[in-house]
Amino acid sequence: MKKDWIVKLSAFAGVIGLSLSCIGCGSVTGGTGNGNSGNGHNGNGSSSASGNVQNNSGSGNGQNNGEACELQNVNIGTMTIAFYEHYNRATAEAINANTDIKLPEYVITLDAEQIAAIQATVPAIEEYVDDGSDLCNCAVALFDKYEICINDEIVLNCDPNGFIWETDPWTVYTADAFAEAVNNIATEYLAENIYFNPFEEGVDFIIHDGDSIEVTDDLMERLGEYSFSRVECATDYNSFDQIENVITLSNGGVLLTYAEYDSYAYLDGANYGYYVVICEPSPTTLNEYLENVYNNRTNGFGVIDDTAEITVCAGDVCVVADDELADMIRSQSKEMEYNHFDWLNENYEIEESVVIVTDNGSYYIPIDRTYGNRYYVTENGEKFFIAGFSSEVTSRVFELVGIER
Repeated sequence: MKKDWIVKLSAFAGVIGLSLSCIGCGSVTGGTGNGNSGNGHNGNGSSSASGNVQNNSGSGNGQNNGEACELQNVNIGTMTIAFYEHYNRATAEAINANTDIKLPEYVITLDAEQIAAIQATVPAIEEYVDDGSDLCNCAVALFDKYEICINDEIVLNCDPNGFIWETDPWTVYTADAFAEAVNNIATEYLAENIYFNPFEEGVDFIIHDGDSIEVTDDLMERLGEYSFSRVECATDYNSFDQIENVITLSNGGVLLTYAEYDSYAYLDGANYGYYVVICEPSPTTLNEYLENVYNNRTNGFGVIDDTAEITVCAGDVCVVADDELADMIRSQSKEMEYNHFDWLNENYEIEESVVIVTDNGSYYIPIDRTYGNRYYVTENGEKFFIAGFSSEVTSRVFELVGIER
């Protein structure tokens, strides 16, 4: 996308959004962080906004709670939840104020059933209590995802990871169940009212860096996992830099994604033309997924024959995978990232592993849990580092050959 626009957006997304509080010391400072925004649709964040929630010591993990607080006695008559999808509040407000993007704020007025779900969590709210240490090493990063108003008078900020707080006077509470209930309500609201998937009516063509990607059932199933939400942007899409993918939809629309910034795309059709925020199934962005698919098909990586037998071996034990597991292995092998390095030659040692044998090479998963590398070895002995299979596939593979992990 346009470089100055990207630099400006990245700057705001990278430094705004955390309230760093040394809770026991009563001080509040601004801070930076790297991590995910914790978007609502899957709980796994996927934006460039800062917001990695972390505790720097045991005193920040709720072990020293227990103080009764007034919030435990609140009877909720009315309640609203205000938030920005994909970003925490401070970051979203900065983006809206300083870039061409205008992110919508969503405000949910809770109904009686939702209020009852929140009310049930109120008795468990506890005020955070300092451990009494003279050293201010109890910093906790608070992620201001939600602003909550109760009975038109109590205003709280809510971190979906279990903290809520008032700013005047500055008071922090641990409220795991409360935060979870708020996050669930927001997640349901997004799914029912905001999220859409432009691929639902089908995809005719995908052009990646000028070359075509065949549209298969596996690809369409994966595209169905991506959610989108609409945003406003004053920048003309024609001024953006390199287009990474052109996806022609069966309903006549076209989705454009960009090489330099893959959280946003442009969607155009007969009666619409607007920007969207892409909420990807973590950790693979839409651009990364299509890049992997293109590279793997071009280079012949992954299982080629969809009916090929898949065998799992550990030492002298070899077992044929059932149809369900085999299908998962075939599908994921076509989507994962493969990396080859000159020094990764045929003499490079592979740790003792469980081996998945396919029609187009073998995949090695070390038995030692502390060993993070995963390998793919072609039929002619060429070795690649791979991102690895999903945890479900890995667990089932080890179980198949009788290895506990």
